[in-house]
Amino acid sequence: MKNLSVLLLLFALFACNSKKNNEVVFKGHLKNYNSTYFLVSLDGEVDTIAVKEDGYFETQFNVKHNTTVFYKAEKLAGSLSLIPGFDLEIALDANKPEQSLLFVNNNACVKANKYLTEKRALANQLKIDKKDYFLMAEVDFIAETEENFSKKNDLLQNFLNVSKNEVLTFGKEETATLKYEKLQNYLRYETYHGKYIGDRDFKASDNLKNKLAQEDLNAGELFNINAYKQYIDERVNRLSREYYLNHPELKEKTNGYDIANFTVLKNLIHNTKIMNFLAYKMTLKRVSSGIDGAEYTLEKFKKLCSDSVYRKTVNKKVAKWEKLNPGKMAPDFTGKTPDGKTISLSDLKGKYVYVDVWATWCGPCRGEIPYLEKLEKEYHGKNITFLSVSIDKDAEKWRKMVAEKHLKGVQINVGSSSSLNKDYMIIGIPHFMLFDPEGKIVKIYAPRPSSNNIREVLNRLKNL
Repeated sequence: MKNLSVLLLLFALFACNSKKNNEVVFKGHLKNYNSTYFLVSLDGEVDTIAVKEDGYFETQFNVKHNTTVFYKAEKLAGSLSLIPGFDLEIALDANKPEQSLLFVNNNACVKANKYLTEKRALANQLKIDKKDYFLMAEVDFIAETEENFSKKNDLLQNFLNVSKNEVLTFGKEETATLKYEKLQNYLRYETYHGKYIGDRDFKASDNLKNKLAQEDLNAGELFNINAYKQYIDERVNRLSREYYLNHPELKEKTNGYDIANFTVLKNLIHNTKIMNFLAYKMTLKRVSSGIDGAEYTLEKFKKLCSDSVYRKTVNKKVAKWEKLNPGKMAPDFTGKTPDGKTISLSDLKGKYVYVDVWATWCGPCRGEIPYLEKLEKEYHGKNITFLSVSIDKDAEKWRKMVAEKHLKGVQINVGSSSSLNKDYMIIGIPHFMLFDPEGKIVKIYAPRPSSNNIREVLNRLKNL
């Protein structure tokens, strides 16, 4: 994407024409622009926008409410505000990257984007190191937070005074955004301050906690605002954790935390949109590492979530996990040994196979190696093979480490583009799996070699 680093960085011309429907036409002329496309993302959907040889481009978006379109280039990422009923047109000379951002039309679309540009500039001025911020004594933290909020709010009010009723909905949403960004900082103070001072039991004062009384967890009219959705998601998670800790009997139940989640959700949330969203988020998080023991969560999700898109997403995730249940045939994968031989998982049938998915650049992976070597020695001669699967892109670096460290077991590299992670729903490494002599799944999330119960799991295997 040649010259894409200048795309959308400097808008020399914006023109917004009022419309009566939800259609937004995004078009423009990119003078001296040599690439044939650029990327935009709207509501999570990524689109490729074609650019003609003469530099002109045009596309259409259908937006039901004020929303944000994200653009991405090789060395650039940013966003623009879209308002239903207004077109957005740009012109840019790619040979003049020093040009300042210019908004020429005096209407709602231009005013909103101009305000957002000023807001980003102010945010950069007020930016403070995260650790320094949350290390502040509580009284200083509150003062800093309120002062920054006041400066941002002054900018917003000046914008609204000039714009009057042209951006009424946009103004209401920005007011809520600033409010919930501030509340999110208050919500996080106890956790982060405790982390940075080394006291996990640190508790914030009632003064700070009482500031969260400004929240409304059922404001359906704010549902399209990212800051609000992020806040309620984090807030309900925090309340669920407190409920779990305050009810010791839940610790005796295998699904105790799930019970806490849905108890809090049902007690606090009555707005349908928000109920759907939070039930979805809770469930998706619960099944992110498998569906074993997730029956309670899935049952509650079906009862509480009526949104068809959320239900479809969860059902697809569950269906993928069902293919990886114990007893199912393991998806095969193939890699090469350090000396270039090809080995597949299916080649190792006849013995149990304990798999370590790792990479040389992964610190925790390297930390498990001594424990894995100890485990291999203890089970040497047993009916089990220890298979280490590297996902290193740099195979030479992997081969060098295998040789220098004299790594044992079966060592293969599948590279960084293998389907292994997708097939086994692997979201992080090191990752350990266990398969039986028939090539069937025993555990997709097997204990680490350094864990206390790995030997208990292995010793229960038949005919080991």
